[in-house]
Amino acid sequence: WRERLLAGGTSGGVAAVVCNPLDRLKILLQLEGRSFVSGAGGGGGGGGGGAVAASPAAAAPSRSVSALVAEIASREGVRGFWRGTSVNVARSVAGTAVQLAANSRLQEAAAAAHLPRGSRTDAGCAMLASFLLVLVISPTDVVRARLYSQPTGVDGAPRLYRGPLHCAWRIVAAEGVQGLFKGVVASWMRVGPHTTLSLTLVAAIKRAAAAR
Repeated sequence: WRERLLAGGTSGGVAAVVCNPLDRLKILLQLEGRSFVSGAGGGGGGGGGGAVAASPAAAAPSRSVSALVAEIASREGVRGFWRGTSVNVARSVAGTAVQLAANSRLQEAAAAAHLPRGSRTDAGCAMLASFLLVLVISPTDVVRARLYSQPTGVDGAPRLYRGPLHCAWRIVAAEGVQGLFKGVVASWMRVGPHTTLSLTLVAAIKRAAAAR
């Protein structure tokens, strides 16, 4: 399982760096209909320079992918597509490593308990692994979404958060620890079936290959 932990973390980290621009575009498109205006003041303290969501009537119109790409490039430069990369890498490294390692250990535990090998056992192990996966990645998902969608100044600099740790601190200060787990059920509804199907299929292919 240690090899799977290392392999999963490495592959997850590389994928996060390569796919960060697509992740940011996806999240910004999902947030279409929300607009942010800079708050008054902007001084220090816990609230410092916050932004509030605009009313629906003032929300920005939907943009195409090409228009969003052009907007990010013009306001933030090429580096803007990799905003939030550090938290995205942390999410992918931890998530992929936990998913593969947990599934491996659960498979070993099922074998030690003399549970019948087959798709049902594989699916049960994968489902439990998906619970652990979502619990691990939920805080980074929330932080990543806030970093990706925060407003920027005319120079392209972020207005709300100085980085992932500052973002997490502000979320906990304003919303409590539970704020880092917003949307965890919806996240599992997406990740759970995907993880279960993927790992169950992989196990079936490995058994079929071993039987030859």
